[in-house]
Amino acid sequence: MVLFLLAITIFGATNIMTPQGAGAQNYYNNEQTYADHHLPSTIYGEAGNDNMYTYNNYYPQSPSTSILPSLNYPPDVTKFECQKGPFKGFLVSSPEFCDTSSSLTLMTWNIYQGADLSPLFNATTPSEFVTAVGSAYNRVQATNFVERADSIADEIQKTGPDLIGLQEVILLRTQIPSDGPATPATNISLDYLKILVDTLAERGLIYEPVVVQNGTDIEAPGLISTGLVDIRLTDRDVILARADRDFTLSNSNGAQFAAKLPLTTPFGPISIPRSWVSVDITFDNGNKARVVSTHLEPLSPIIQELQADELLNGPGNTHLPVALIGDFNSNADETGSPTYTKLKNADFIDAWSLKGRGTGFTCYQADDLLNPNSSLTERSDLVMFQGNFEVKDIEIVGNSQKDRTISGLWPSDHAGIVASLNLNGDKY
Repeated sequence: MVLFLLAITIFGATNIMTPQGAGAQNYYNNEQTYADHHLPSTIYGEAGNDNMYTYNNYYPQSPSTSILPSLNYPPDVTKFECQKGPFKGFLVSSPEFCDTSSSLTLMTWNIYQGADLSPLFNATTPSEFVTAVGSAYNRVQATNFVERADSIADEIQKTGPDLIGLQEVILLRTQIPSDGPATPATNISLDYLKILVDTLAERGLIYEPVVVQNGTDIEAPGLISTGLVDIRLTDRDVILARADRDFTLSNSNGAQFAAKLPLTTPFGPISIPRSWVSVDITFDNGNKARVVSTHLEPLSPIIQELQADELLNGPGNTHLPVALIGDFNSNADETGSPTYTKLKNADFIDAWSLKGRGTGFTCYQADDLLNPNSSLTERSDLVMFQGNFEVKDIEIVGNSQKDRTISGLWPSDHAGIVASLNLNGDKY
């Protein structure tokens, strides 16, 4: 009788953002700096801007008073000539302004929610469904994220990324007794974000959540050993930042994609949302860029491609240099969905294709994470960029036998990627 009263509840997603400083300056305002511009060929600075060159005190060697008023070229300032780089031949108030390169290390890792959820949506009766939900819950517990977080923290400690894009950072909540859709489950069973941040802090590594964006937020009844329980799974995309980073953050953002995967269950139709998160970075020398992390739909190439369009027309549509990182669920050998090719055609460059060594495979290990040998055979976790980035190094982490936990679990069903980049001045 109770099975007929059960239902699935899909909760509205909440975008939790922690702003880091003021928003990015308007390109045409009067507070822009010289580093806001690609080096012009004739006119120095933006026409009509009264504050040309006043920030880092860049001066042309032979100023023309018809172009630059004398107040923009003060004679009493000690000036140094840049000997190399984009400002070679320019005079500056300090030699440090000659170097416009900035170092940035990025990590992306799908840390695995802990269970394959497809049996839930293959169920044809309420009884099959609640059994599948209970089995998924048990599998999440068995894949032991507390233990896996220690292995993930090992790789973060070794590589020291400045920003980390994480996918499948679930929050698992329960409620007993089960009441279906009447009230949302609030008892926290597992919080992957808190577990990982706390594990890092125990090592003296302080990482702060910059953006936390909810994707799928679904509650359903599940049958476990103690009986029927409401189980609520909230999937999240997250960007973590080192507390001792060498840049400032602004314009943190995140959203669900409008394109969502529709699914049918014994309790009615639902849709599965995916999401993206982003943040802008500004270095002390004025260099700016945007980092976007995402997790695209794996089950429908059509939905995935629509999400890629939203990515390109949304956070990827900026005058800033952009680094796209995440789990794109599109094989880089271009044999699967067209998303990887779409990104390349939009002038995004695959960092692995420039400096990667070996196959670069990042997925997939077995669902229980206990396969004795690595079974990674695809490269769908990516670091791609557009703009004046230089790839210094890129590597796969979490894919070696030594990375497995004490009980033999792989850190995730995905390997992570760490890319060291130089941002050699921003161009508009």
